[in-house]
Amino acid sequence: MKPPFWHILTNAALSPDISSDAYVNIVCKDLMLLLSTKKSYANSKKKDNKLFNYGLTDLNRLNPDSNDDRSYVQAKIQEILESHEPRLRNILVLQVESKPKQTVLQMLFHIKADLLFASSSQLVMFDSTIETSTGYINIQPANTGTL
Repeated sequence: MKPPFWHILTNAALSPDISSDAYVNIVCKDLMLLLSTKKSYANSKKKDNKLFNYGLTDLNRLNPDSNDDRSYVQAKIQEILESHEPRLRNILVLQVESKPKQTVLQMLFHIKADLLFASSSQLVMFDSTIETSTGYINIQPANTGTL
């Protein structure tokens, strides 16, 4: 299996004896980088080119209280992961209802997928928090039993 793209760039290639937990953390960091990248519309004629479809659009204009806006972001995350993260299969992105301590300008999602690892796959879950006012995205492995 090829090392993840971001780790090739940073010379942190996978060793054959990496643990599954360490691999999940690597994928988690790569997901943060992928979703933190802002989509480029510099050349709209190339909209089918994966390079120009990489990353999320600017989220500043979205309202976290709007069901339509949350559904839009949910669909975009799913689309981006399916297009640009070949290590994940059977991806499911779920909206998480607001928590009492959640700030008004946040959207919360669970990402559930099968992670290809060595010659097998394992179910992984990630919690993501999107700050719509700043565009900051945090992703971390979910606690077992979150979904």
